[in-house]
Amino acid sequence: MSIQETETFAQRVTSETPRLRVRNNTGAILVRSGIEGQITVQALKKVADSIFGAPREEDLAKIELLITQEGDAVNIAVKLDAAEALYGKSAAIDLLISAPPQTSCDLRLNAGMIEISGMTGRVAGRVNAGNIALKHAMARDVAAEINAGNFQYHGPLAPDGTLDVEVNIGNAQFYLPADTAMNLDAQTVAGQINFFGFSHLAPRPGKLQEAHFTHPDAKGRLLVRVNTGNIDLNSHDIEDD
Repeated sequence: MSIQETETFAQRVTSETPRLRVRNNTGAILVRSGIEGQITVQALKKVADSIFGAPREEDLAKIELLITQEGDAVNIAVKLDAAEALYGKSAAIDLLISAPPQTSCDLRLNAGMIEISGMTGRVAGRVNAGNIALKHAMARDVAAEINAGNFQYHGPLAPDGTLDVEVNIGNAQFYLPADTAMNLDAQTVAGQINFFGFSHLAPRPGKLQEAHFTHPDAKGRLLVRVNTGNIDLNSHDIEDD
């Protein structure tokens, strides 16, 4: 058995480069491209039963979401002691956020999913256990770090962009236009690098654990490090977004 409720908030931003900072423990952080001048948040609170008993309506109120604003920097955080107030019951918050596409995003999540769609600003994402996905993206400066989980990127790489991905245990997958010009530095310790439609980047046939390629006319960089898992580079037309 589980119970849930949704709360909605809106913050006005006037800068051409607003900033968004999100800290969540368990659940999801979903950021979508929205209208100019406003960041909106839909927070879905969820509490499920456990050996400590069935959820009650008052449990939802114990999951506190703090939203503050300093200029055009919007900060969203789940109160750190919220889970302790539920005495062991399973709780999560899914955050659906709409922001101007050029917003810089700093997102951290302990367990769950970070998904970013249609954004063009800088992105820093970190997940302990879970996945990070960027869809319909145009990487400017992206830094993603995952301890256990998978990373996916769908979209073009900006001509001067840097896409920097580090995965401890899991896979990193990229779906890029076939004509992408980039400088590549990829390495996996226990796994392999696979090229689907980017055969010119492969230095030799067979199992690869390192790949380095410098394009004479490209400033964009793709940096990928995986400890245990695979790195896949796919032509964009192989999988529909």
